[in-house]
Amino acid sequence: MEKAIILESVSLRPDGGVAVRIQKTIMDGDEVFSREPHMYTVDGDHDLAESLAALDEWLASNKWPVLSADQRKFLAGQAGSAAVVQARAAASDFAQGVRAQADSDAQAAITLAMAEAAKQIAEADARADAAESRAAELERALAASEARVEALTSAAATAAEAMEGLEARLQKVEAAVASAAEPV
Repeated sequence: MEKAIILESVSLRPDGGVAVRIQKTIMDGDEVFSREPHMYTVDGDHDLAESLAALDEWLASNKWPVLSADQRKFLAGQAGSAAVVQARAAASDFAQGVRAQADSDAQAAITLAMAEAAKQIAEADARADAAESRAAELERALAASEARVEALTSAAATAAEAMEGLEARLQKVEAAVASAAEPV
């Protein structure tokens, strides 16, 4: 009878680790007398060689054969794949963080630009309101000036009529004075 360790399945975990399912098997030739499943995990942040050494130590302490060189090589390849998966996940997380930061920075820049634009619009509106107010004042002053010119023109016309009347009277007075000064 012979004891053997059979790698039944190896799966990559999301954290970059490797989950290994082995069968501790007792065989006689091709005939299997017993199988006992055992699950072993290697965390992504642990050294594979140290973890496999610990597994070999446990197997040996329980009178089971240690992992063969081919089994170790296969597990090392799987752990390498797990490291690649973990590195890709970390790169994806980093890229997502950079994108989120860029989105946040862009949103802050847009908000700042919108606030500055709103401030400039408010200032332009205030200047436009002041210009409209000044234009209204000037229109009122122009209307008042036109009314004064009209009043002065009317007063000048009245004064001219009065002057004509005074001139006519003056002529009458002069004529009366001239006729009174003539000898009789």
